[in-house]
Amino acid sequence: MKKATLYTLIALCVVGAVWGVLFVSHKRTQNIVSAETPTIRPTYAAVQRTVTADATLRAQRAAVVESEVPLRITSVSVATGDYVTAGQIILRTDIREAAERVAQYEEAVRQAEAAEQRARRHWERLKPEDRTRLVSASEQARSAARAAKIAASKSVLRAPMDGLVVGDVPDIGALARGVLVRIIDPSSLMLEALVPEVDSGEISRGQQVRIVFDALGNQEFFGTIESVEPSVIQRQNSSYVIARIVANGIPHEVLREGLSADVWIVVERRERSLRIPRESAQRRDDGWYVRVRTEDGLFQPQRIEVEMVGDDGIVVRSGLDEDTVIAQRW
Repeated sequence: MKKATLYTLIALCVVGAVWGVLFVSHKRTQNIVSAETPTIRPTYAAVQRTVTADATLRAQRAAVVESEVPLRITSVSVATGDYVTAGQIILRTDIREAAERVAQYEEAVRQAEAAEQRARRHWERLKPEDRTRLVSASEQARSAARAAKIAASKSVLRAPMDGLVVGDVPDIGALARGVLVRIIDPSSLMLEALVPEVDSGEISRGQQVRIVFDALGNQEFFGTIESVEPSVIQRQNSSYVIARIVANGIPHEVLREGLSADVWIVVERRERSLRIPRESAQRRDDGWYVRVRTEDGLFQPQRIEVEMVGDDGIVVRSGLDEDTVIAQRW
């Protein structure tokens, strides 16, 4: 019995010793960083926080050359990319075809009005819907004739403003109907950025923007927000606001409407602040922590007060100084 008790005590002592070694080893593993582990000191630098968005280059001043009645195009005087002045001839349509069309519509007016006049001889005996139909037919015929006359008077279509011809230009022989040519003022080109609604409260006029156009490689440009639309729009089940951005220092010859770009809007910036890399800190339920090296070479977690989490680092309000050595990565 005595031997069994002795063996039990010995076993308990061994287990306790092993547990103690493992516990101490675990604690030291948490706090000790090998000599090869990189360390850094906080530095003073500028730190900023941005909101990212997709943007497209759009002209804010534009006009179109259009025709309400289909007429055959007989000549085209411009091409895509041409710069035109107000009043310059854009294209001509077949005046003979226009005259024939006017004659056709005038004949339709004569017939519709004649039918109405015959019906008015016994107007009171007609049903209300028949009266409405006859009057409507005359009005529609007169409206079509007026449009044909206007189109005939515009057989020569001119530029309504100075600007650049963009998009497709119709071919000779095609029917001129609807929008034929679009003209923009290239000096009015602005980036229209789709900013997620959740970020809309942080953007405003005058903020600085970094711009990278997809078609121009990785070259960076800069600009400022000119305006922010107050209304919210829906795109693919997501809500956005439109921020218009003026891009600076971009050669006009490389700009064209429809160019897409990635933009970073600077919503917060600290010019000279105590900064550490984001990977050096860890956020816990009770705040931010870094691992600080002590005099005996151990690394202990230390709580810090964070002023801002930026794109390129964390701004530390308190808990560190320039002489503090911390683990580069948590």
